[in-house]
Amino acid sequence: MLGVGAAFPGRFGVPQHELSEVPWERRFTRLDETVALWRQLWTGPDLDSFHGEVLRFDGLPPMTVPARPGGPPIWLGGGSPSALRRAGRLYDGWLPYPPSPAAYADGLATVREAAIEAGRSVDDITPALFVSTMITDSPQAGRDALETFSQTSYGMPLAQLETVQALTAGPP
Repeated sequence: MLGVGAAFPGRFGVPQHELSEVPWERRFTRLDETVALWRQLWTGPDLDSFHGEVLRFDGLPPMTVPARPGGPPIWLGGGSPSALRRAGRLYDGWLPYPPSPAAYADGLATVREAAIEAGRSVDDITPALFVSTMITDSPQAGRDALETFSQTSYGMPLAQLETVQALTAGPP
């Protein structure tokens, strides 16, 4: 597997949206079109072109038909209003990391509303949850470990991370 530096000589450390040569504002259009291209290739292996707003391909080689009809499920993670609506409209699963049960409930309601507006069943989208969990003998020992985790992984205090991400600690 090639690293970014090998695939793009002299470009290591350049933001991914710059490597894609897509303006920052169009990054999600590119994401959605990439998924649309995959799905078209998975359902029509003889597709030889794809023309979206950002991605344009002619002369695509034939594809192998995937083992699962329609290809593998594609999930979207995110909690912004646009990510929630995109998950409902276009994706098979939603993987958020909201800081509270209320934020999760609100997000899931938005995902489901967008699915219905797009003519999809709410059952078309599998909801999930990303939670950082520290199992320890005591809640305080867990919080201390999560504080270290937060500083090491995100460069921020635990109190700040808790405003955007679900975390829990303590005995099982």
